[in-house]
Formats: sequence, C-alpha cells, structure tokens
Amino acid sequence: MRKLNKNEEAYAFSRNKEIDEASGCVGHLRGDFGSAGTQFFHSWWPHQNDVLNTPEFKEAFGNVMDSLKRGCLGSRRECAKFCWENLDQNFGEYHGFGGRVDEGDYAFIFRLNPKRGDYDIYVYCYVRSMLNEALKVGIQ
Repeated sequence: MRKLNKNEEAYAFSRNKEIDEASGCVGHLRGDFGSAGTQFFHSWWPHQNDVLNTPEFKEAFGNVMDSLKRGCLGSRRECAKFCWENLDQNFGEYHGFGGRVDEGDYAFIFRLNPKRGDYDIYVYCYVRSMLNEALKVGIQ
C-alpha cells in the first residue's frame, strides 16, 4: 500500500452518481476490528447498481484483502502501527490515513482510522483506468 496523492483523497469517500460513473467506482467496503481489535466485521456498499462488480473484480479485491489481512489489516494494533509508519494523515477532521493499492485492472483507495469505537476501514474500489483518467482530467 502506498500513500495517497493529494488529488486522490476525495476518492476515499462516497460521491455522487456522475462522479461514480466517470471514475469507475464499483462500490465500497466499511469495516472494523470489533471490540477486541482482532476481529474483522465488514459491510459492502455497491455503487452504480453493482454493474461493475464482476467476477474479475471480486477476485482482485479478494486477493488484496486477503494479503492485507495477513499484515496491516490483521488487527487494529497492526493497522495503527502500519499507518503511523507508512502513511500520511490525509483527512484532517477525520484523523484518518490514506493509501492506495492497485491490483490488475482495479484500484483500491483506503481510508484507515484505527480507533476503537469507530469504523476502522473504508475501501473504495475503482476500475483503475477510469479512476486514473478522472484524476488526470481533474474530476473532483
């Protein structure tokens, strides 16, 4: 996972339908590590009526999440350690950290806030070529 660029930060939040379509937003995952800090609870929120949620996307997203759950998303403690050592606090009032992972044709924008009592993880999922084009032309 690499640090977010300043122009990528807006893509770590839900946007309107037009921006979702232009940036190729598949959907987002919201998760937390539970009260013990070692569990992994999550919900999936489809965007664009789930039309981009293909078997290829599911495989890429599964690969990314499985890999990260063996490391920086293994627990709240591991997540906090990773964030402080590798990422920037991108989100001002939210006090969260931002990161990006590219896998195949997809890009995953992470907003991590490893604090008990809050959602720890948001992952916004995009078709990489469409997100990169939206970033290039300045769609915000």
